[in-house]
Amino acid sequence: GDLESWRMTSSDDESEVQTTATTPDLETYLNKHNLDDQVFSAISADGGLKVTVATIRNLLNEMMIQHSMNPVGGDALGRATICGLLASNGMQEEQMFQISMKGDGPLRGVVSIVNGKGQAR
Repeated sequence: GDLESWRMTSSDDESEVQTTATTPDLETYLNKHNLDDQVFSAISADGGLKVTVATIRNLLNEMMIQHSMNPVGGDALGRATICGLLASNGMQEEQMFQISMKGDGPLRGVVSIVNGKGQAR
């Protein structure tokens, strides 16, 4: 949906200064050709091979905007989220799967939690 504009008020030397800022239009970040992120699975005829693929472009764009992330952090979050979604495919709806990565760099770590319904956070 549309985000509301926000108003910040600060006072300096007994005079009040008001600054109004609006959020960017999020529609420009949506992939027009893929409005629904999806996870697909296929099993070979003999049942010996399962292939799972996923698209999470819009989910990742929303996560990056919500967390004000730069591309490096977004890449790490995207990889953790897609790994979680691929691993959770076929789980029962009430089951959850969590991936935690910790590091000593500027990112410090990434956490992705998914459930059997395909919901990610």
